[in-house]
Amino acid sequence: MDISILAHVGVHEAGWLASAREGFLHPILGWDHLIAMIGIGLVSHRAGHALVVRVPAIFVACLCLGAAIGMNGYELAGLESVIATSVFVLALSCMAGTSGPAWALLFATAVFGTAHGIAHGLEVPLASHPVPYVIGFCTASALAHLTGIGISLTLNRYTSERVQPVGFAAIGAGLCAAAVTMVFAA
Repeated sequence: MDISILAHVGVHEAGWLASAREGFLHPILGWDHLIAMIGIGLVSHRAGHALVVRVPAIFVACLCLGAAIGMNGYELAGLESVIATSVFVLALSCMAGTSGPAWALLFATAVFGTAHGIAHGLEVPLASHPVPYVIGFCTASALAHLTGIGISLTLNRYTSERVQPVGFAAIGAGLCAAAVTMVFAA
């Protein structure tokens, strides 16, 4: 079973609204994409105020870039491995409590965003209207980033400094388990 079946499949309906709805639901119903997007939000918030907006914005911009690449039929060798790796890296970052240097986080975000975008872009030609489909999955991705930021804010606000690392480590372990499941489900 190909990892791509987790989120990167669907029966495409005709119409602008149907395409936008399908694009929006695609990353939400595909847990590989959803956990990566929530992870981006968690890591961006933990990285600090300067990166809490930049990291998700770069991810969504590269998601669009990747979609354009995929829509033009270009594939990335090992695409699903890069997507699984993105979840592992985000999980380890949560577990370690650090995202490393800002440039490394921004670079990894760009690579992972582009890979996720290519996976979506390879599907877009199947939809009757690609533009609303792309808008839909970018919007859902941004909302999932906000969910991750909200989880991080909640942990910071409602737990003690001793409990926070345990909470983030538990979330990271969950992300890591999901990534392992993705790899072995293939």
